[in-house]
Amino acid sequence: MKEYSSSWIEISKDAVLNNLEQFQKIIASGSSLMPIIKANAYGHGLIEIADILKNKKIWGIGVFSLDEAIEIKKKLDFKKPILILGYFSKNNSSLKFAIENNIHFPIYNFDDLELISNIAQKIKKKAKIHLKVDVGTSRIGILEKNILSFVIRTGALKNIKIVGVFAHLADSENKDWTFTRQQIELFKDISQKLEKALKKPILRHLACTAACLSDKKAHYSLIRLGIGQFGLWPSLATKQKVLRNYPFFRLYPALTWKTRVIQVKILPKNTYIGYGCTYKTKSKTKIGILPVGYWDGYDRKLSNRGEVLIKGKRCKVLGRVCMNMIMVDVSKIKNVKQGDEAVLLGKQGKNEVSADEISKKVRTISYEITTRINPLIKKIVV
Repeated sequence: MKEYSSSWIEISKDAVLNNLEQFQKIIASGSSLMPIIKANAYGHGLIEIADILKNKKIWGIGVFSLDEAIEIKKKLDFKKPILILGYFSKNNSSLKFAIENNIHFPIYNFDDLELISNIAQKIKKKAKIHLKVDVGTSRIGILEKNILSFVIRTGALKNIKIVGVFAHLADSENKDWTFTRQQIELFKDISQKLEKALKKPILRHLACTAACLSDKKAHYSLIRLGIGQFGLWPSLATKQKVLRNYPFFRLYPALTWKTRVIQVKILPKNTYIGYGCTYKTKSKTKIGILPVGYWDGYDRKLSNRGEVLIKGKRCKVLGRVCMNMIMVDVSKIKNVKQGDEAVLLGKQGKNEVSADEISKKVRTISYEITTRINPLIKKIVV
């Protein structure tokens, strides 16, 4: 499908680079950043963000699937490593492409490893793998009791290079780090035993944005920098902790979501607005119609609750969010007209509608607000 342009996303390159620099200032000596740009770069644009990162001082990048990795390699001259964090299809030609193009595999079951080994052997290349271990998050990963026997079996395979070991933290965004510290210690123990068994050092990575900001004990070789690179905080608890430890630390949101007013009209008192007749005007009301709805990723739970910015002022959503449109109250805005710019997410003038604000209204997290923006919406790097 073609890009959908009734609204558009502006991505600030300066904001992304500033955020990277902020993290570079605080990471432990010997650690490197691995920005994670899975799920369309958390809604910011897979290719757009990969292009910004390709020549920066990072180890490489992480994605969720082989499809994402291949798309980057085919569209950009991206020479740094790309680590798949989750899923890869068992398509032989795709796996062959990955092995030949510095795409690293996550390994958490032996069948996948044998398949990759066989293909690598046929093309006379070494496949690079990172062992995924489960330290208590209970998603994909090899359990502690199985890791050493898994490595022994791996040693019998040809054309396999174990590059790293990694795990995922379950609770690092919260104030209470009791469980997180247990996970860090378990990962430390597993990775040390693994290096001893392999008789060589390998890359170790555990920290996400929250863990990176909270405790250098979690830093290890690589830091998987997710939401923070886009200027969003993992949680309020993390933000409070960071600003106590690093008063200089500043993040700037990189994403602004914009659209335009397509009609303005004045409704008399006692007029219903939208599906289900959930809103009735209490007085004469001027409304603006915007060509954005839940198909675009503007959450339906913002019905009668959301706000947008027009001419720098807040305008409340009236009635239910439709599939492709919302209606907003522009009664207090002078000279509003068709074609005026409206900000759905981001800053306009002195006002801002943040991802955190929206997430509180719909009872979710900021990650979901940006990630669920329709990927077909046009993106512009500014």
